[in-house]
Amino acid sequence: MRPFISVLLLVLVVITGCTSPTPPPDYFALSARHGAIKAPAGPSVGLRPVTVPEYLRRSALVRRSQGHSISVSQNERWVEPLEDGIRRVLTLNIAHLLPSDDIRSYPWTSSSRPELTVSVDILELISDGQRVYLVAETAASRANSDLTGRLFNLSKPLTDDSGSELAAAYSDLLAELAELIVEQAAGTDQEAAVDNGGQS
Repeated sequence: MRPFISVLLLVLVVITGCTSPTPPPDYFALSARHGAIKAPAGPSVGLRPVTVPEYLRRSALVRRSQGHSISVSQNERWVEPLEDGIRRVLTLNIAHLLPSDDIRSYPWTSSSRPELTVSVDILELISDGQRVYLVAETAASRANSDLTGRLFNLSKPLTDDSGSELAAAYSDLLAELAELIVEQAAGTDQEAAVDNGGQS
């Protein structure tokens, strides 16, 4: 019995020695392009919860591989749920572009409803190793105007496909999306002004 135990212990030692330790994951965060808000004169802003496709509802970074295949990273992680990071970055970028320091947290009541409300549905956010792609459906409305919807399809090239480059590229696309949303909101204002002018 003792020789068997000795052999078993030797096998366990060999297996343990051959097994390399799993490296700790690398964590990445999206970042807002704009800095501190200098002028607080803009309207109050509220961004509804952002929706993302099911394949993005995970902590691991994902990439498109060949054909219709998706690869899930084993050691690259988002530091926060991706939909929360997108909402945080868009809110900061939109507030800076308006500019406004009056950010209303969702859900809001009828008395605390912001002057500008924005909703964003992310339909695609992915890298193919060469470019990153963002497809988003957005809607913006002012207090006295109807919700106007738009579909935006954005992309940009990658210098490499590392996690840090991916997070930076996604952040750039979200900054561009914020600019388009602000333009969308401005168009809503002009439509409301035309409507009010026609009624007077």
